[in-house]
Amino acid sequence: MPLRLALCLMVLPAVAGAACPTAADMGGGVEVTFANGDVTVLRDRGAGMIEVEEYYAWHDEGRRYFAYLGLYVTDEGPLTWDGSAGAGASVRTFYPVDVLEMPVPTADAPDWEGVLRRDIGDDLSETPRYVVKFGAMAPVEIGGCVYEAVAVGESLRPGAQDQKDQYSWYLPELGAGFIMGWTIGRDLQQTDAVGIRAVGP
Repeated sequence: MPLRLALCLMVLPAVAGAACPTAADMGGGVEVTFANGDVTVLRDRGAGMIEVEEYYAWHDEGRRYFAYLGLYVTDEGPLTWDGSAGAGASVRTFYPVDVLEMPVPTADAPDWEGVLRRDIGDDLSETPRYVVKFGAMAPVEIGGCVYEAVAVGESLRPGAQDQKDQYSWYLPELGAGFIMGWTIGRDLQQTDAVGIRAVGP
C-alpha cells in the first residue's frame, strides 16, 4: 500500500476531550492501550529520547526500544510481559546523521531518505534504505482525549521483496509517537488506540 494512502487512513475523527496526559507526564510514563489488546508505554529519557515498551496480546514477548521522538529507533530488544529482557537478539540502528538531527514531524515536513546500518546481535549487520514521510496534522481521539497528531510512515527496504512499513501517530503535545499500523507482506494491519493514561507519580 502506498505510504501516502496509508497515512491518510491513520487519521480518525475527533470527539470531545477530557483530562488527559501531557508532556509533563512523560517522565513517569504514559500508557496507550489498543483495541487488539496491545499496550505501549512511553517514557521521556531526555533530549527527545523516548523509552518505549510494547506488549502484544497475541505473543508472550514484546519489544523495548529507545527512539528519538519515539520514532527513530536506536536500540531495541525483546521484552516479556513481566518487564524483563527476552531471549532474542538485540538490534542497534545507526543513522547517516546524529539521530537528534532526524526530522521532527510536522504537517509540512519534507520526506527524508537515507541508508541505515543495523547491527543484529553480534554476528549480522545490514545497510537497508530507509524512507520516512509525513501526513497532515489533524485531531485524533484516544479514549476521550483529543490530541493534534501528525501521521508518520516509515519504510525499510522500499521496493524490495522484504519491504517493511509501519505507521505511527506523532503527538506534539507529548513529544512522542507510537505505532498504529504495519504491513505484513504488502497488506496493511491496523489497530485503534482506545485508551491513554499517565502511569507515573
